Formats: sequence, C-alpha cells, structure tokens
Amino acid sequence: MKSANPITRLFLLWLVLLIAQPVIAESYKPTEREIQVAVLGIMVAAASTMGARTLQPPVEFSQSRLVIDSTYSDVALVMQQADIGYLREVVLAGPVPPPVQLGLMDLLSRKLNPFSLDYYQYADFIRPQKLQPNEMIVSGTVRALRNLDSYPFRYEGSATLHISGLRFSQPMTLELSFTVPLEGPQALMIIPNVLLANEYDFIHVARTLFKTPK
Repeated sequence: MKSANPITRLFLLWLVLLIAQPVIAESYKPTEREIQVAVLGIMVAAASTMGARTLQPPVEFSQSRLVIDSTYSDVALVMQQADIGYLREVVLAGPVPPPVQLGLMDLLSRKLNPFSLDYYQYADFIRPQKLQPNEMIVSGTVRALRNLDSYPFRYEGSATLHISGLRFSQPMTLELSFTVPLEGPQALMIIPNVLLANEYDFIHVARTLFKTPK
C-alpha cells in the first residue's frame, strides 16, 4: 500500500490536533486556590445581582439575571459572559438606598421572601472579596428548586458554569450541586454535595469553604 505523501501526513496530524484540542484543554486540573476563587466568585455574582435590585433606582444586569417564580419555588441565576468584578463594582458604587423603617406588612413580606431586601447585607459580603473587572468571567446557570416533600424542607440546586478570566491559568467548566435546608439546625446554610472542575473532584474545597462536615 502506497504511503501518504508528507503534505497529507501533515494535514492529518493537524486535523487530529484540532479535534483533540478541546479534550486537552478540558483535562487541565485547576489549583485549589483557583477553585476557592471560583466558588466565592459565584457567591459574589449572586449577591451582586440581588444587591443591584435594592439600589435606588434598582439596577438590572443584562449579563447576570435572577429569575424567580412568584412562589420562590424555582430560583435561577442566569449568567452570560458575566464579569463578576464589574457586577461587584456597580453594587458598591451605589446609589445606596436610604435606611428605612419597616412596618408590620414589610416584616411579614420579608418572612415570605427567603431572599434579603437589605442592600447592606449584600455590600458587606461582596466588599471584602476584592474581585476586580476581567478577573472572573462566567457563563451558565445556577438553579435551585424548593423541595417540600420531605423533612427538612430545602432548596436543591445544581449548576454547570464555564469560567475564565485573569485569576485563572486556563478556562474551566465547574459542575456543582448543593442543598440549602429551610429548617432545622442547618437552616439557610449552603451544603455542597458535588463540586467538579474539568471533571476533577474538588468537593473537599467546597466543604472547607462552607465549613460543612465530610
């Protein structure tokens, strides 16, 4: 059988490398520090997106949206090339809402709404995180569904997120699942169940960050 000429062999080699490139990139194992930045950055994204809604006037980001049904049973944070450092900067820059005196109906409303309406709670969380623009860019959706079928009542969440930016050596795909109990001793705590980065297991990093048992 006649062997392929050099040009054909070079073309075939180029084709193989082109096909394999996504697989090679996906095999990169991030550092634990990169995972910590990514997980905390997701928290900053959520807090910034919710905090922006408390500004006066409210701010709605096009790159990061909070989608909630009327009963708070289905909650989603939808990000498309969201620059987390930029979101943080916008919220911290204000305009800050003035303090308000809460009446009875306001207090009852807050009891029914599992998400804080207090700008200062969000600002106090995102201020020390120090993420700057272009350091973390995220696309994907974090979604949580409320489960009232068994005790404890809880939110069960999951996400697949594509993350890049100056704080990361290479882009990564983050897959995670978590639970947020609504009652009991762990009420409103984030309990991570799965954390994979480029298919590498980093659940121990999440458990350390959220101080949950193994």
